[in-house]
Amino acid sequence: MATSCWGKTSTFTQIDFVLMLSAQQVTSSFPAIFLQIGLWIMIAMAFISGGHYLCTWGRKALVQRK
Repeated sequence: MATSCWGKTSTFTQIDFVLMLSAQQVTSSFPAIFLQIGLWIMIAMAFISGGHYLCTWGRKALVQRK
């Protein structure tokens, strides 16, 4: 499977969110709303990326089957 822009963006947001959480544990530098927004962006990107891979590779599997 080749990577996509969506997959890379999803990975970036996941890493970024983990870094935000780690920084929050050391110093309370982020307001709670930033963490909530970061969480929802990360979840949305995971679903978008997963949906993209499912459509792309599902379509390729159907073409291969015919």
